[in-house]
Amino acid sequence: MSHGSVVLNSALLVFREGLEAVLIVAAITASFLGADREKRRPVGIGVGIGVLASVATWFAAAWILGQLGGPGLDIQAATGLLAVSSCSWS
Repeated sequence: MSHGSVVLNSALLVFREGLEAVLIVAAITASFLGADREKRRPVGIGVGIGVLASVATWFAAAWILGQLGGPGLDIQAATGLLAVSSCSWS
């Protein structure tokens, strides 16, 4: 595969997963009407914490792979190919 197709496949995978997450949160919070409206705030806080944890995990993984040097790039390539191949199977 070319570099561009790998990047595009990975970007589409991340975009699709993000849309699924948004739909799940929307479905959960849509039922919070009337007296249950106050439950939206804790769900929103949990979503925010989850996003921050995801970003922190990405930075930690990028730092660890950077410390590995050459093998780190091989690990990134292998996991990228696994993500692309799993995307085509689903």
